[in-house]
Amino acid sequence: MKKLKLFFALSFVAVMSATAAMAQSATSTMDVTAELLSGLQITNVNALQLGSFVLTAEALDIDNSFTLDPYSGNSIGLPEIATVSSPVRGSFQVAGSPNTNVTITISGSVDLTHGTNTDAKFKLATAVDGFGLNSDGNLSSVVTLSALGDTDPIYVGGTLGGIDSDDPAGAYTGTIDITVAY
Repeated sequence: MKKLKLFFALSFVAVMSATAAMAQSATSTMDVTAELLSGLQITNVNALQLGSFVLTAEALDIDNSFTLDPYSGNSIGLPEIATVSSPVRGSFQVAGSPNTNVTITISGSVDLTHGTNTDAKFKLATAVDGFGLNSDGNLSSVVTLSALGDTDPIYVGGTLGGIDSDDPAGAYTGTIDITVAY
């Protein structure tokens, strides 16, 4: 009988020890947040117009070029290129959620192709003040949207090169890709 009492006593102590260990617990809370951002929009304010120009008799046979500064809007050309109409830097604005950072990426270079002779091309190396080249060869920058959720105008210029003395006269066109992401 002593063994039975001892067995029940030890069983009672074991059950009570296990219950005491299980009775200890802890709880906590975690905050959860979510933010819905406004959709991003790009508004083209001005198209990039490199103007009309003519090569003078002193022009090189190949690779004449001129530059349109995106910051000042001034064109800087060689004396062998006479501008007939003034270039106009391009500009665009970005809108989205106020006070947020967005990454803007712009084509680093663009081919401008003759309207009827697709073999005739100029190369525009784009330039935007404050943007740097990324690993893909495009221009990129992180910009903070204003308290109103937009940017000041972002100006685009560049260097138009590959202008050869035997290129056909006419309009040359191309497209600059602009991507914006949060």
